Amino acid sequence: MRRAALVLAATALLAGCGGGPSAKDALSKTAANLGKIRSGTLHVQLLVTPTGKNLGGATGFLIDGPFELSSGKRYPEAAISYTQLAAGKRATVRVVSTGTAGVVIAGGKTHPLAPAQLEQLRAAAAPGGGVGRVVLDRWLRNPKLSDGGEVGGAATDRIRAGLDVVQAANGLLALAPGSHARKLEGTNADRLAKAVRSASFELYTGKKDRLLRRATIDVDFALDVPPALRKALGSLVGARIHFVLAVDRPNEVQRIPLKAALK
Repeated sequence: MRRAALVLAATALLAGCGGGPSAKDALSKTAANLGKIRSGTLHVQLLVTPTGKNLGGATGFLIDGPFELSSGKRYPEAAISYTQLAAGKRATVRVVSTGTAGVVIAGGKTHPLAPAQLEQLRAAAAPGGGVGRVVLDRWLRNPKLSDGGEVGGAATDRIRAGLDVVQAANGLLALAPGSHARKLEGTNADRLAKAVRSASFELYTGKKDRLLRRATIDVDFALDVPPALRKALGSLVGARIHFVLAVDRPNEVQRIPLKAALK
């Protein structure tokens, strides 16, 4: 249930820093407006994919579905699918909340959410909760602003930036189910920075409303690393980390198929 609570907490993810006035201003306003996102269709993806031989498929999770935070109901309305991936295999559950009650549907069986679980879902949906505790303003380096075209139902600006790979890798791996990599500090953190082939951040924000439409992080680790770092990295040796957070059509009228989702 803890990761199911990411369903709505992901809307509270972003903060910005650094760069020229235009990029900094766009990031700052996007961060300030996160608490104003009350509805939309959420897409979250975190994949850790090994690139060496005989290492299996990706590990991570996918979250997709509509949500609405209603001031008239204690809990959010949502019909969300949560898929966990491990070594190329996947398992999916659905989380459905009507605003007053909720269920988890898995393996053809429906299980009611206990009051404590509903409270967890409500707390996660609050600005700054859940994934919102991931502090991206410490991760970004030299952001640049450009036109982003249409994304998530709106004209956008695109912000690209480099990453502090140690901060980003430790933060993202804390979210990944099944990841056994230890937090990297000190000497291992320095080695990690040298072992990264590439790292990038990309964000699309509405030109007019400065609401988040999509953010993407990619980190590619080298396969040939020193033995000490190989032990610390574990399954990250030669791996690629791919993270996406997107909200389609934020704050537009949502028709959440709650009855259909419960079948």
